[in-house]
Amino acid sequence: MTRTATSYDASCGSLRKGVTMGYYHGTMPVMENVLTSDLSKIELVEDAAAEVGESPVWDASLRRLWWIDLFRGELHGFDVEHGPIEPILIGQSLGFVALTGCGALLAGTQEGFGLLGKDFDLKVPVERDAPDRRMSDGKCDLHGRAWGGTMHDAERADGRLYRLDSGWRLSLVREDLKVPNGLAWSGDGERMYITDSEDSTVNVWRYDQEQGVPTERLQTISIEQGAGLPDGITVDEDDCVWIALWGGGVVRRYSPEGELMLQISLPCTLVTSVAFGGDDLGDLYITTARYRLSPEKLASEPHAGGIFRYRPGVRGRLASPYVC
Repeated sequence: MTRTATSYDASCGSLRKGVTMGYYHGTMPVMENVLTSDLSKIELVEDAAAEVGESPVWDASLRRLWWIDLFRGELHGFDVEHGPIEPILIGQSLGFVALTGCGALLAGTQEGFGLLGKDFDLKVPVERDAPDRRMSDGKCDLHGRAWGGTMHDAERADGRLYRLDSGWRLSLVREDLKVPNGLAWSGDGERMYITDSEDSTVNVWRYDQEQGVPTERLQTISIEQGAGLPDGITVDEDDCVWIALWGGGVVRRYSPEGELMLQISLPCTLVTSVAFGGDDLGDLYITTARYRLSPEKLASEPHAGGIFRYRPGVRGRLASPYVC
């Protein structure tokens, strides 16, 4: 497995070393007046061959990007100085990881919420009576509350969204989602972004920070048919939202008003999530997948499941930790 970083030139879709890459565009609609990544560089920092790479989160104290391989139940880490660390296998599917102040990572797993270090310590079971359901994506708000969604592996659209307050107190907040996915908050904490992949939407809600609940839908970012499904998201210093499009091979940046501003093409069809990191929070890390790709597709996308890095010229914010 290749561990050295490799740069891509998105203007021609080729490795700097001269190996031609096949970029996937599918039935992506032609968009006028949208800045694309034609002159930018996409860097492959870890050729991980993840089945479903997900949930990237930057740990500034370690200068490390944490990420997971969802169905393999593996926690991975990429150190800026030393490269990939040895993965930790927990023996069940992982939905997400988040930072904490507890000396370990918070993890949302097949069983529920718990702490993940060298081993997984389940703290709060979630939907234990429904073995065909699992945790999907999750994240923490600015006050240290953790949020996580659940969904059916059988692809039934009946998702739920939970909030985990300090002291491991669990509340069911929403039952009207189909497939809950990426979550994020604006810099002032007044807006909450909730992705529903089945609906191809990212909904922007007014967020009651005292109660920890979304109260009023302010806006909907709808992804057009053929462009892929919205997956993981993050918000930058300008309160623009970055959306990974599963099946679309791209990451998009939308303004706070919902205007599409930028589209970045990746050498992988299945783009899963995004997170800012690096010493200046100016690196956009992008996770990808190779889940159920045919041998022919894998031949044209040999780095599917890799971890990529892009310098967009804007910075993100530090991830909020869970307050145990």
